[in-house]
Amino acid sequence: MGNKPRAIIVGAGIAGLSAAWWLDRAGWSSILIDKSPTIRDGGYMMSLSGPGYKTVHKLDLNLEPIIYTFDENTMQDHKGKELIRLRYKDFHGVDSIALCRGDLSQTLLQALPACATLRLGETVAEVVDEGDKVRATLASGERLEGDLLIGADGIRSAIRDQLWKGEHVSTSLAYDVNAVDDESKLQSSCDSFASPARIDNFYYLRNERVAALHIWRNEATQPQDREFRFKVLRDITKGAPPLVTTILDRAETSGSTPIIDTLTMINLRQWSKGRIMLLGDSAHCLSLISGQGACMALASAELLRVELTNTKDVAQALVNHEEIAANY
Repeated sequence: MGNKPRAIIVGAGIAGLSAAWWLDRAGWSSILIDKSPTIRDGGYMMSLSGPGYKTVHKLDLNLEPIIYTFDENTMQDHKGKELIRLRYKDFHGVDSIALCRGDLSQTLLQALPACATLRLGETVAEVVDEGDKVRATLASGERLEGDLLIGADGIRSAIRDQLWKGEHVSTSLAYDVNAVDDESKLQSSCDSFASPARIDNFYYLRNERVAALHIWRNEATQPQDREFRFKVLRDITKGAPPLVTTILDRAETSGSTPIIDTLTMINLRQWSKGRIMLLGDSAHCLSLISGQGACMALASAELLRVELTNTKDVAQALVNHEEIAANY
């Protein structure tokens, strides 16, 4: 790694891992810092299309084992009456693939280049841009020096909180992701139930497992323990069609623990300051419901490689990157 410029990447999710891959192609080394003791597994289903679809196929990844095939989505009302069937092939009209967020993270981890170092269970306490270098102090007191620092630490970005204070963050919906071994038969690859201020989605995973995604309006979601989470789900699905309550019953008795979180949209006027930039959800979270967060992270990481190759002026490369990525 001798004379290579070095990037400090805070966050080892899809944005951070893909950035490390592309930086390697630009002749950079990377050190990834993540507060989690492991690379996160699980997560919701997502589709990659557009720029993200094109980028992920350039990453030399073995995607075939993690791709899911969904033929159609049956949309029903809150009483279970079928409204419409959407065939994904007709609906998208473009090339796309479906996969679980955690599966893609694990696959990116396996492709991490040799010049990238992964430091798990670490947090960054302070970041200082000194003009010619950027320095990060870890919570342990250790100091790191790099030519670029990337905040790829998601919607609750600590880097954004430190350096982009006062920017607008809006939260309007809550969501739950849950998977359970279930014998319920769906009408299609994906069944959706639309209710006022709520939608319930169910789709098949591998090994006959059914995943549930509930999205509802709640401006003050405060997830607590497992029992509280199921109480929340029971309250918001009261009066729902039998399939919704049956799968929820089986999830609770199976020992599964739901994930409840908020849907957040991040609005920032700029994504970079000097040698420091935000990438992925930390910069421009489009919210889970948009389905485009991972696509933007992947495409932005590739674009960063291009701009860092085009100029040795790191700050200017980040400005150029932002001007182009903002139009994706």
